Amino acid sequence: HGISQIINVPTDQPSIQAGINAATDGDTVLVADSTYYENINFNGHNVLVASKYIFTLNDIDISNTIIDGSLGSISVVQIVSGETNAAGLVGLTIQGGNSNIDGGGIRIINSSPRLDHLKIIYCNTTNVGGGIFLSNSGSTISNCVTRYNMANRGGGMYFEGNGNNLI
Repeated sequence: HGISQIINVPTDQPSIQAGINAATDGDTVLVADSTYYENINFNGHNVLVASKYIFTLNDIDISNTIIDGSLGSISVVQIVSGETNAAGLVGLTIQGGNSNIDGGGIRIINSSPRLDHLKIIYCNTTNVGGGIFLSNSGSTISNCVTRYNMANRGGGMYFEGNGNNLI
């Protein structure tokens, strides 16, 4: 559609996943302060999923905009379909991941999103990468905190494969 759109959640779309599904490359899925009980997948969309932190630069917006994946048994956020650095996750708290696959909080495979100003807390996996799992990734990770995450290996972060990540 040419011009980047802002899709507001929950005003324009009822959930973050619905916002991602409705978005096209270059769009922003702007998430209002709240707790969202969902597990999301970018599904190849090169979009920005962000709180109003991107406008306010106020850390309180990170703490007040939460994606809680405790209802699912997969990663809270999956970016696994070849997304580029045009995809991003900014200004959010990712929590409650209880995954039986690699990556309790954020799972990145063959993709290179930007992760910026995130709190990844209380995420667990029975495998590797409690907070963040990266495989064959060229991600940029900045101003992120991983705390209270658990895994067999890599409670905070776990890297595998050929990657050129910048942290």
